[in-house]
Amino acid sequence: MTSIKLFVVLTLWLLSCLVAAHDMPTFRPESHAPSGIMGDHMHKKGEWMIGYRFSSEKYEQYYSGSKKISLASVVNSGYQMTASEMTMEMHMLDIMYAVNDDLTLMLMPMYMTMDMNMTMHMGMGMDMDMDMDMDMDMDMDMGMYHSHGTSGLGDTIISALYRVQNSDTNQTHISLGLSAPTGSVTKKNSRGKLTHYDMQLGSGTWDFLPSITHTGYSGRLSWGGQLQYRTALEGRNESGYSLGDVFQVSAWAAWRLRAWMSLSSRINYSDSSRIDGAYPNFMATSPSDHTDNYGGEFTTFGIGANFAVQNGSFAGIRIGIEWEELIDEHYNGIQLGRSDRLNLNISYSLK
Repeated sequence: MTSIKLFVVLTLWLLSCLVAAHDMPTFRPESHAPSGIMGDHMHKKGEWMIGYRFSSEKYEQYYSGSKKISLASVVNSGYQMTASEMTMEMHMLDIMYAVNDDLTLMLMPMYMTMDMNMTMHMGMGMDMDMDMDMDMDMDMDMGMYHSHGTSGLGDTIISALYRVQNSDTNQTHISLGLSAPTGSVTKKNSRGKLTHYDMQLGSGTWDFLPSITHTGYSGRLSWGGQLQYRTALEGRNESGYSLGDVFQVSAWAAWRLRAWMSLSSRINYSDSSRIDGAYPNFMATSPSDHTDNYGGEFTTFGIGANFAVQNGSFAGIRIGIEWEELIDEHYNGIQLGRSDRLNLNISYSLK
């Protein structure tokens, strides 16, 4: 996976340029949340932050509710096409500016890339025995395989972060954000039909993104939590649907191992509603084509590390890396389940 190679290169680079770091940090690596958390910190008056965020997800096993199911079960549910794998990558530009010590503005445009491998099953009848793996393998040889993907500008997030509590040991701020529908919801496949909902580049609606974040500090230890919500401010988009509401809560803890490095762990719970509406005059041939097969409840556990360059030519640069795994899931309908996620961010603050 190219993301893992990138992580290794960045880690080795950091270790080589930080060997002269002091024991007491100029700025603490654990003062920022794990890489998978956005809008977690604020800045001092007049300060700018420019950053880059990257997220990569992989999907490769079908689920019905909380149970893994075979491809034969998917086909027996009435679908002629199945996906063997899907990858999604997000590249985000993270720009922040502090109007004053209590108000920070954030702009986050993003670029999306999604790829899916699919099989069209030939001659697979409804009477197939779901437990006959040998027959399944034989029939799969009769399938037609193809890959397709989409890429382009995603939605753009605009937020205002306002501090409501600030002390040496505890800080709390709220964020009021909007997601502008700059990502396309009219992407089509090679046959000229609208592609799967999860391969469109945006929501197609203006969305409201409120959140509240709390962080605490004690010596080398830091901890925090964030509540987030996302809901569409409009009805259905130009393609006839709107994404479901999303509620998320995260809690994390981090320990400063060195002046320039902290290790973190995080648990995240999310609850997503089904898609409302559907493409007009559209026939579902795969689970991704049916709006009932979206959303669910998910719990992930992540481990990560933050690095903060204290001195030298690269002083002021922060790098965060986090790996997330699902530990509990309940999918609505039949869905291709996520196996893992990699989060990476690089930022630099200046006045």
